[in-house]
Amino acid sequence: MRGKTGGLNKLTWFVLFLLTLQYIFGIIANLYVTIPYAVISPARTWSGLWVTLNWSLAHSPPILAAHAGTGVLLVLITCAGAVRAFFMKGMVWRSAYTAGLLILLFAGYNGVMFLISHGANVYSMWMSFAYIAVLAVFFGALYTAKRI
Repeated sequence: MRGKTGGLNKLTWFVLFLLTLQYIFGIIANLYVTIPYAVISPARTWSGLWVTLNWSLAHSPPILAAHAGTGVLLVLITCAGAVRAFFMKGMVWRSAYTAGLLILLFAGYNGVMFLISHGANVYSMWMSFAYIAVLAVFFGALYTAKRI
């Protein structure tokens, strides 16, 4: 094991870096990308969510694909961090990575729903709230882990 944090300190900083990129890509996409909503019109079902996510990764404008791809990468890395945290003592990292993963899944769901609903602002608002929440969770974990 790599000290008390088991490498999660560095992983958390990397997640925070990716969150910053995600934010930048999202702002650029919001300001400068016109989404061809006629292309995306699946039903609001689980399969419709996957169809829309696949479209956003493979067929959308590049900045939107970067935004979606960074989101998927964040979920995968946070999932790996959560698994790593469950093999460590203490609740700080377990709690942070579990909460972070749930918040990122919530943000991703709202991102896909934003596309399905043809840009309903409420989903953009929920994504921004999730961004603030996940930043608070991971910065809080770094601060708490440093003090223990």
